[in-house]
Amino acid sequence: MSSSAETAAEISKERLGDNFESFLNETGEFLLCVQNTSQSTINGTLRFVVIDVTHGQVVVEKIFRPGYVRWHSKQQLELQDLPGIAKENEDPSTYIKLIQIGKSNE
Repeated sequence: MSSSAETAAEISKERLGDNFESFLNETGEFLLCVQNTSQSTINGTLRFVVIDVTHGQVVVEKIFRPGYVRWHSKQQLELQDLPGIAKENEDPSTYIKLIQIGKSNE
């Protein structure tokens, strides 16, 4: 494991605990780490971080209600942050947001 990968792993463990999943973006520049659903807090929230692997820095850290978070493109996340109580007949896609990571040429 390279030192930058070790640093990213240490940061992830420090922020999220031991039970999380990691996903590199398509360029390998950023690492998305998401708490597993078994780690959700009492109010049902999960935490995720995005780490700049090259610089060993957290560039995004957020808490969300499941939903999901995943790579949408090489520098964008797609986050679905559902409310505690959804409105009747409301489309879940209403709660999808795109989060820009770094500078984009897309």
